[in-house]
Amino acid sequence: MKHLDQDLQEVYNQKMMREKIIIHVAGLKDRLQKQIKELALLEIAIAKSEATIETLEQLSEQPLRKVFHKILGNKKQQTERERQNYLLYILRHQEVNKNMIANKYQLEVLEKKLQTLRNVDAAFEKLLKTKKQQLKHRNKKLAKEIIHLETNIRADQSMRKEIQEAVDAGLLANKELRKLKKALLTMGPWRSQVSPSNASALSYKQKSYINNLLAEIGKVNTKLDNFIQELSDVSTHYQLDYDQFVERISEFLAEFYDGLITDWVLHKEIKMTNHLIDDTIAKVQRILIMLKNDAKKSSEAEKSDRAALQQLLLDHKI
Repeated sequence: MKHLDQDLQEVYNQKMMREKIIIHVAGLKDRLQKQIKELALLEIAIAKSEATIETLEQLSEQPLRKVFHKILGNKKQQTERERQNYLLYILRHQEVNKNMIANKYQLEVLEKKLQTLRNVDAAFEKLLKTKKQQLKHRNKKLAKEIIHLETNIRADQSMRKEIQEAVDAGLLANKELRKLKKALLTMGPWRSQVSPSNASALSYKQKSYINNLLAEIGKVNTKLDNFIQELSDVSTHYQLDYDQFVERISEFLAEFYDGLITDWVLHKEIKMTNHLIDDTIAKVQRILIMLKNDAKKSSEAEKSDRAALQQLLLDHKI
């Protein structure tokens, strides 16, 4: 393409203009929302002020009026003060309304301009891709830099995909842990009255509760296993150290049964087991925060590499 560099620069300038307009449009919309709220409040204030003026003008010589006079001054002073407030509300309302109309017009103009630039990003990416291919063929050293940056970008995208899978698994694990805690609450006061070794003493309803509890324990164990596996994948593929955290939640099932038996035999309420569930939920939540932070770092790294790649292609002429 004969004028590739020139075309690319022109489209790049349009792309920057579009991004600037988008930011400006967002700011305008925010200001318009605030102005709409301010106008509504001013209209309420105007109505109240009108009502106050009307009341003051109709106020007759009664003991109530003497109280008003004592606190606020005479009728003339009160009325004049309220008229000044009313005028200020009216003037402010007019000013805000005028600014709002101007902002609406500006917003309309900018949104029309955005429509004319709606294909700029696609055009820019197409030209950039064309130039990248040409530079790769013509400049081996530059080709290595381009490939390196592209590899980093793909790696960051892949990392965030796996991190998101781990986050999803963690959210599901915590959901099941909360359901398990709820299932514990349904066991009722009979849990301290029946020995765990004397299952025959349990009623049908009590057995049903325990079956439900066992089913929830199984679900929790499965979800935690999935979460641990996802964390292991992330740690192995991208050298993110989550192994130490895996150890803290991998023994949950054994600790849960120990706690449940202890509570059943020694306590009148399920204390240790509830504490264990709460502690595990908190551990998972802390890991989720760390995962999201690593995803954010990855996103920032990709953004930096994309900017570097873009600048590299813009700076080198064909």
